[in-house]
Amino acid sequence: AAGAGTALVMVHGGPTDQWRVEFNPRIAYWWSRGVDVVVVDPRGTTGHGREFAQALRGGWGVYDVVDVRAAIDYVHAAGWASPSTTAVAGSSSGGLTVLGVLCSATPPVAAGVATYPVSDLAALLDVDHRYEAHYPLSLVGPVGDPAYDAGSPMMHIGRLGAPLLLLHGTDDPVVPIEQSRRLVAGAPDGLIDYHEFEGEGHGFSAPASRRREFELVERFLRAHIGLG
Repeated sequence: AAGAGTALVMVHGGPTDQWRVEFNPRIAYWWSRGVDVVVVDPRGTTGHGREFAQALRGGWGVYDVVDVRAAIDYVHAAGWASPSTTAVAGSSSGGLTVLGVLCSATPPVAAGVATYPVSDLAALLDVDHRYEAHYPLSLVGPVGDPAYDAGSPMMHIGRLGAPLLLLHGTDDPVVPIEQSRRLVAGAPDGLIDYHEFEGEGHGFSAPASRRREFELVERFLRAHIGLG
């Protein structure tokens, strides 16, 4: 749509959510800045049948990363953008996928944006938020399963291979902010641009916070992939 040679690949949260066919102001905003936006429904997404929705079981943090990398490869093969002009972005579970892409071998993007991301799957077992309570057991496995480490970017943050903009609310009841603070502490120096949002939870609700989020993301994208 924009055709300016830059792309933002966006991953929904959930992980069992889906991209809906509706007006999305975030997509419209980045289009207005000359960026092609590619939305990905990786395995586990609802809306594509039971088999696809259940295909993430045992592989959260792994299979979704494979799927998003495949979408990014498609973007490059189609000539819409190049690795140096592509970024990947997501929040919550989508942020987990972003981190997985950036910590995988030879990240196919120039940068990533992760907003209140899951980074330690095992640590979610200790969070009592009722909506998220059973995701790890159903999508990863029983307590102690090696899949927890395999799918947790926290365990691989030393391999971070591209700049990351990391945003998190201080009062997040779903993914505690300690996860992001630990990411920053364990990452290679200079690769994470980290910002906390005081009083915000799992999602930024105050207009000032939303404005700040867009300003930070736009500044970051201009610095790392350019904008149309």
